[in-house]
Amino acid sequence: MLSTEAADPIRQRLALIRADSATDNIKPIAVEPGPLAVHTALFLPGAARRVAVAILDDATFRIKVELPPPRPARPRLVAVDEADRQRRRKTWTDNVERYALPEGAHVSVEIAAPAKLQAFLGEPRGSKRAAKSQE
Repeated sequence: MLSTEAADPIRQRLALIRADSATDNIKPIAVEPGPLAVHTALFLPGAARRVAVAILDDATFRIKVELPPPRPARPRLVAVDEADRQRRRKTWTDNVERYALPEGAHVSVEIAAPAKLQAFLGEPRGSKRAAKSQE
């Protein structure tokens, strides 16, 4: 929703444009940007990469994935549906379903990291995990 101070100049401009009179009376509209104004990005990706590399240098990640027994393979000569038979492109939903972990899968991630990385990941300083990893 536009504020009245922004809408009034737009109404006047529309009236000028719709009128048969000469359009050289049209002046640019100058309104201050509001809270949802678009600004240029100030993020520095190169600096972020260097900080991430420096922080992750001393970290150790252990990722454990436990999968249930695989389902029996489907017949290779029979398509799942018509789209599969025609080898159509997959939709976003199809791809999410295709690459999702199977039902009953369990993923655990352990991170042994210095205090800088714990702070970067948002681990509270007084937590038991933070104290345990600093020892």
